[in-house]
Formats: sequence, structure tokens, C-alpha cells
Amino acid sequence: MDIGYISDTVSDYGKALDCCKSASDLKAVTALYRRVASDADAVAQEMLDTEFAEFAAGLKKERKGLFAGEEWCEKYGAILMPELMIHVTIAADKFKVPFGLAFIKAVESGFIVEKDGVATWRGKAAA
Repeated sequence: MDIGYISDTVSDYGKALDCCKSASDLKAVTALYRRVASDADAVAQEMLDTEFAEFAAGLKKERKGLFAGEEWCEKYGAILMPELMIHVTIAADKFKVPFGLAFIKAVESGFIVEKDGVATWRGKAAA
């Protein structure tokens, strides 16, 4: 997955999640975004087909601004908003730049380390 200076990866990821109709769709999406969502991918790859309806119902609630519940967040929260995306989004907001630029600069400055196609936040919180 390529991330350019003006990439809106979080929005693209969210739209892709909303299009998922099955656990296998979800697994394909998180695998595609594994570079910036390895925690989401780990959760999704373990999801059973029978659990997808529970995930989808909670996602629908969250999209409407309703809390899906502690249990749902504990189980699926990493899929909804992967940790690395949170850190980069905070930095992007702080500096008023697109996600892509914040990601690239975080890699260049050593806040993000990439290994085996997975980016990991290693710096302190971007706040």
C-alpha cells in the first residue's frame, strides 16, 4: 500500500470497512491496510464468519454516533481505529496537514519504523 503526501488513508480505510459484507471481505480490507493497521488485521484475521454480524452491527452504531458498548470496543476497537492511525491522525491534526504527509514525515523522523511491510509507532504520543 502506497501512502503519498496527500493520502487520506483513514477516510479510505473507513469507506472500505463500510463496504464489507462478510468476514472474508473484512479480512481482505485489513490485509490491504496491514501496513498502517496491523492490529486491526490481527483481530480481523481471527474473526469467525459467525462474528461478522456482531461486528457490523456495532460498526453501524458507531457510524451513527452511538456507542457500541465496552465489550464491542474491547473486541473490535482495533479494527474501527487502528493504533498507528490514531497517532498519525493526532500529528496530522496538530500540524494541519494531510494524513499522508504526517505519516511520511513521522517515518523520516523516526517516530514510525517499518519492518516486513508493517509500520509501528515508536515515538512518544504525537500530542
